Amino acid sequence: MPTQHLEFDIPGDILIALNNNINELKMQMRIFTAMKLFEMGKLSLGKAAKLAGISYWNFSEILSENKISLANYPDEDLKKEISMLEDELL
Repeated sequence: MPTQHLEFDIPGDILIALNNNINELKMQMRIFTAMKLFEMGKLSLGKAAKLAGISYWNFSEILSENKISLANYPDEDLKKEISMLEDELL
């Protein structure tokens, strides 16, 4: 499926308040959005990692650091993720 582009304006004073440059903020927003969508059950772990733009393993670690459990993972999604990981490791 083709990639879609999402764009919105951020006031300069927000960047100053966050003490971030625009690229850091973009990455943080991707990760935070992916974390929340995973937590809400809207995205699987693999899809959320893809949205965040980081590896499955790094995303799992970030979830752990932010106290977001992988345990509420639906059985069917977990089976798909395990199968995908087995394919990657082989």
